Amino acid sequence: MTTIIHLDLLQLSFDTNSFDENNISNFIIEQIKPSKGYNKTYTINRYDNNSKFFIGFINIGLLQYTNYSYVHFDNKIFYRNDFQNILNDFLHSYNLKKNAKVRKIDICINTNKNLLISFTKNIESIESSIIKDYIIDSYKREYVNINKGFVNIMNCKLNKKKSSDLIKNVIDITTIYLHSKKDSFKNLCNKDIDSKQPRKRFMRIENKSNVLKEINKPYILEYYKSLSVLNINKPIYRIELGLTFENSLKKTTSKWISKNNDSDILTDNKYNRLPEYSKKEYTKQNIDNSIIIDLSRLTDEVYLYSLFNYFKIADTNCLIDIDKILLKNSDDARIFRRKSQNAIIKPIISKSNKIIDNTFCTIIENENNKRLKSYYQQQLSKLENENDFKDIFNLE
Repeated sequence: MTTIIHLDLLQLSFDTNSFDENNISNFIIEQIKPSKGYNKTYTINRYDNNSKFFIGFINIGLLQYTNYSYVHFDNKIFYRNDFQNILNDFLHSYNLKKNAKVRKIDICINTNKNLLISFTKNIESIESSIIKDYIIDSYKREYVNINKGFVNIMNCKLNKKKSSDLIKNVIDITTIYLHSKKDSFKNLCNKDIDSKQPRKRFMRIENKSNVLKEINKPYILEYYKSLSVLNINKPIYRIELGLTFENSLKKTTSKWISKNNDSDILTDNKYNRLPEYSKKEYTKQNIDNSIIIDLSRLTDEVYLYSLFNYFKIADTNCLIDIDKILLKNSDDARIFRRKSQNAIIKPIISKSNKIIDNTFCTIIENENNKRLKSYYQQQLSKLENENDFKDIFNLE
């Protein structure tokens, strides 16, 4: 199965003091009327082959929290082959390379495979793997009078093929959401509502070709056509993951830190074991252990697949087998890592992964046992000869 993975939304946050609009660069920064809640707002444009194109907005200084500023990238730039170069240049030009963090990101996987039909066939297994306090919802993107058709099915007035086609057509205009019970489904699915930012991450599955008939984004199909990976004359389906810094990346933990040595950090459990006189040497502090997304790898497909796999809400390998895609990749360095833990991230939910991990550990353990057995057998055979015995212990 052929797929294309890329971003569909990106917002970055940065420290207001690090930004200087007067920097000379390939970008044109122009101040406009401030967005609601901000001190200043700028448009970002760039010249490319003597033509000017829009990059996005910069909102400087929240009115209540002036240290926080944000970059909102225009959707169109994610469908350019030079997106990563544009992003790198922008971050470098305005000294944001080390300062900027992901505030909001949407990652989407696109394919000609009918993900909606696959989802319907595998809904039980997907539902059983969905993480706690998340649910599945759906809505139809356009009004279709299907009641009569289903009445005819019930009355056996339609043959098997026509019934199957009707059901398939109804499924095809459906958008499926996997979201937290705490989030308003009405806000998630209604494009006419200025929806609030979801409290939790969410996933969306839909027929993107149908969506493109309703919105004016011809550049999406033009981009796919230029890549020659998907057949744009057939329906294109999309599974999308949306997450934010607040609901997925922010990780703050409380630890006990020594007053004399900042590197001496204890958990509650270890602190409670200390004698009372030692406890006075520690104070409880919040430590930022947030997940860092590498902004230099946002067009690296392997990195994006592993990022998607880590944050997904349910085991959707029956739709897009990301495990298989990642297994084909031999370059371990390109896998998304949590820098704070320095560990390769594996899919959040995958029953098969646990089995694979346990099997792998068992194999390694058996191999090590074989090596040890062989080694000790060699040593024991040497003990039969006194000279060899001396050599083993370096005896004169």
